Amino acid sequence: MRLYLILFFISVSVYADGANKGLSRLVDDDSLNVEQRPWVSNIDAPRSQALQVTAWVERQALSGELPVYYFGEEVVFFVKSNQDAYLTIIDVGSSGRDAVVIFPNKYRPNNRIKANQVLRIPPVEGSPEMFQVSGPPGRELIKIIATSQPLDFFSQPGLSTALGPYQKLSASSDVVSKDLNVVLRQSNRVNVYNDTELVFEVRPRSVGDKLNLDTDKLYYYPGDQVNVRVTPAVDCYLTLLNIGASGDRTVIFPNRFQPDNFVPKGHTLFIPGDNPNFRYVIKGVKGLEKLIGTCCANVRPIYMDQYDFNQYIFQLVSKDLNVVERQNAARPVARAETVFWIRN
Repeated sequence: MRLYLILFFISVSVYADGANKGLSRLVDDDSLNVEQRPWVSNIDAPRSQALQVTAWVERQALSGELPVYYFGEEVVFFVKSNQDAYLTIIDVGSSGRDAVVIFPNKYRPNNRIKANQVLRIPPVEGSPEMFQVSGPPGRELIKIIATSQPLDFFSQPGLSTALGPYQKLSASSDVVSKDLNVVLRQSNRVNVYNDTELVFEVRPRSVGDKLNLDTDKLYYYPGDQVNVRVTPAVDCYLTLLNIGASGDRTVIFPNRFQPDNFVPKGHTLFIPGDNPNFRYVIKGVKGLEKLIGTCCANVRPIYMDQYDFNQYIFQLVSKDLNVVERQNAARPVARAETVFWIRN
C-alpha cells in the first residue's frame, strides 16, 4: 500500500464497530511474504497480559476470510488499548520491500492514547492524510505495537528516512524486527508491551483474460451515472453482468437499446456511451458492486435461454449463476471482472 498525502479527506463509512483482533490470526507466518514474516516471527519478547491492544478495519469480510481492498481504494482502520499506552504502527506493503512507520507521524507526533480510546487512522477530521491501496496484489500487513512508556527505538539516527509525513525504515524487516525484539526484551520490566497485526488482501480492480473491463470511477453516489468501457482482444459476443450490493444479478449488456452484442477484436465499447435512450444510474444500496464480462464465440445467451427486452430494459437473471452457466452450450473465449463502490 502506498501512502499518499492528499490535501482533502474523503470519509469512509464504518461497517465494523467492534474490535477484531482475531482478524490477524486468520493467516499464519507462512501466509505472509518473506519480507513481512519477520514482523510476526522475530518478535517474541514477553507480552503483557494486562495491556491489551486490538485493531480492525472498517471493511467487513466473509467468515474465515480476509477483508479485500482494491487498487485506488482508501483504507481506514481503528486501534484501541485497554490501558493508557503509546502506539507505534508500521505498514509493511504487499510487496514486502517497504516498511513505513505511519504512526506517530508529522501531523500527529503525540502517539499516546488513553484507555479504551478508539484511534482512527487516518482521523475523521483535521488531517490531510489519506491511505490508498496501489498494489502490487498480495497481502498488506499492519503491525501495531503498544507500550506503557514511549518507545524511542524508531527515532534513533539512521534507522529511517523521511517519506512525506512518515518514516520509511532503511534496513530490512528482518534486521529491524530482530533489533526491536532485543529492545523490548531489555526494557520489559519498566516498559511493558503488547502487539497485534492487521492483514488484508490487496487486489487490482480489474482482472481479465483477453478482455479489458473498467468503469470511469471507483466510487459512485445515488443518482450518479456509471460509464463502462470494454475492449476484447478477440472477436466475440459480449455479455456484461452486474452483481449488485443487494445480491441482484442483472444483464446490462446486451439490453433493449443495445441488443446486438457482437464486439470486434480491439474495438472499445462504451456503455451507455452516446446512446440517448438510457443511462446506467446508481439507485442501489451502498456497498460493493461487481461487473463480470464474458465473451463467447456465438450469440446464444449465457445466463438464460432467451432475454426478454420487451419487458425489461436490463434482464434480471437467476442468482445461481453456476447452475445456469453449466446448462448452457456457449463457452467463454474471454472473461474479465471489475468492481466499484456505492456510497451514501
